[in-house]
Amino acid sequence: GHLGLSLATHKCQLYSSNGITADISTLFPPEISREPQGVIVLGTPIGEPGFCLNHWNEYLDNMEQEATALYTVWTDNLQAAFAVFRICVQTKLNHLLKSMPPNSTYAPDIITRATKIIKSSLEGFLGGSHLGDLEHSDSWLQQAYLPPSMGGFGILDPSSLHLITFLAGEVAVHNNLSDLDAAKRLPPRPVPSSLQQAFDSGLINKDQFPTIDHVLSEPHKLQQRLSREHFRQLRLILGSDLNLDRHLNSCSGEA
Repeated sequence: GHLGLSLATHKCQLYSSNGITADISTLFPPEISREPQGVIVLGTPIGEPGFCLNHWNEYLDNMEQEATALYTVWTDNLQAAFAVFRICVQTKLNHLLKSMPPNSTYAPDIITRATKIIKSSLEGFLGGSHLGDLEHSDSWLQQAYLPPSMGGFGILDPSSLHLITFLAGEVAVHNNLSDLDAAKRLPPRPVPSSLQQAFDSGLINKDQFPTIDHVLSEPHKLQQRLSREHFRQLRLILGSDLNLDRHLNSCSGEA
């Protein structure tokens, strides 16, 4: 152009949720690749359900391979290997949980697989599923989900935290998008429907966040607050087992 700028067509992709019609295609240079199934934007798939499902399965493939390598190769120092798993590997689920809509058709399959990977990885670090106490129940896994202050490992629970994490991520970007709208002199952006539903259903504690404006003013606190509530409820469930409850109290320094 006259400003000396050029379009790097080899870095561009064209996708339309309504399909790439001939009329749309003619508006863009032919050098730009047409992607009828979807595109990856900042590590997040946008497109057809099958396209998104394949992307997240590949994402979990890499995570599973890394976890397996840690407890099968780094056997001379499993404590260090587990620290790497807890800090660097399992936390990759944060991106998935924040980016994948809970109401998508493929979400249940991905969350189920992510949970299985977490469980099998922990079994690997603990010596394998041949250990008898791992087979009787999932109480040990529920304990692993608890924060260290409550005698757990602080491992992410994909199924319980998905809605919470996605909601927190949607709230976190709302203000940034609203600022962009204001700069373009566009009308105010409506509150995300997922936030409104969560607020109306009582998922969000109104003692901590009396109004939605309070939530939007401190979006960084939402996931932590909701996670704490999850852990509190989980502790009540675990407390139904008296022996396990005593063990948790001992681990957390409460007894």
